[in-house]
Amino acid sequence: MSSENLIISTNNAPEETVFEELLEKSKSILDEEYENKKEDFEKGDDKFFEKKVADVMNKASENTPFEGTVNLISGHHFPDIVANELYGVEVKSVKSKKMTTTGNSISESVSSKGLKKIYIMFGKLVSPCEFCFRKYEECLASIAVTHSPRYKVDMALKENETIFSKMGISYDDFKKLDNPILHFIEYYRRTNPESESLWWLGPNGEEKTVDFEIK
Repeated sequence: MSSENLIISTNNAPEETVFEELLEKSKSILDEEYENKKEDFEKGDDKFFEKKVADVMNKASENTPFEGTVNLISGHHFPDIVANELYGVEVKSVKSKKMTTTGNSISESVSSKGLKKIYIMFGKLVSPCEFCFRKYEECLASIAVTHSPRYKVDMALKENETIFSKMGISYDDFKKLDNPILHFIEYYRRTNPESESLWWLGPNGEEKTVDFEIK
């Protein structure tokens, strides 16, 4: 899901636990509002959920260091929420009973750099709706090949089953690499030695532009 909005919160550096408390309270508000207006949530789409998350974070921020600092700004960005240039939240939603979805590009080319921690706020927008949040790197199960490599998000992923555990590198170290795609290519070739080459990448990891014609 690509984001149409960026929610930014600027404030003096609150502790990570305070930010997680804010997310927990936001989830509780989502649960409460769903019980009162189930039809709105079950008919809602990704845009609806992004705006809803912005609204509940404003409510949850009352009497916290984040009060009055959450703003909704237009534009494509990763993550959708940036708090004090230290914490981020990517908003994801699905219209299915699965707690999985396609995530963002592994290159994170349009992003806020230097964030201390990123979370996912996830919404399953079918009856009965469910909401949850986790640290971003804890629910990145694998890398899917679409037009470019993108993470696959699994909110129920078990510990030590992330793509980073499989590749033998932490998420924080992976995103600091000059060309993370090359690291993924090396891993992919080690684990799929007889597979075909990655047609969508050039020799140095750059994406190719390929004409497509159906006959």
